[in-house]
Amino acid sequence: MKQAEGNKNTPNQVETIETLHSALNWLSERKESIARSEQYQRVIDDFPQMMLELRHQLAQENSKILPNSDNLPPHILKRRWCCYRQKPQHAKPRWMS
Repeated sequence: MKQAEGNKNTPNQVETIETLHSALNWLSERKESIARSEQYQRVIDDFPQMMLELRHQLAQENSKILPNSDNLPPHILKRRWCCYRQKPQHAKPRWMS
């Protein structure tokens, strides 16, 4: 590229520089696409294990018994439990690290 830019007497110098610049852009985009596809493949490969872990965590949460220190009726306790379980988790998924 530097040779093409430095050689002012070359016929079609502008077109040569544009073509080389375009090729460099394509190579850069290719590298980014490969990295992205590798990340996607890791997500696909890790999915079964991630599902097992999430199911295990869900089972643990579902088996927890909340104390009823206020002696509340079961329907109010159930409503509170549902709200507690629906709180979003802010942990980053393993595939994003």
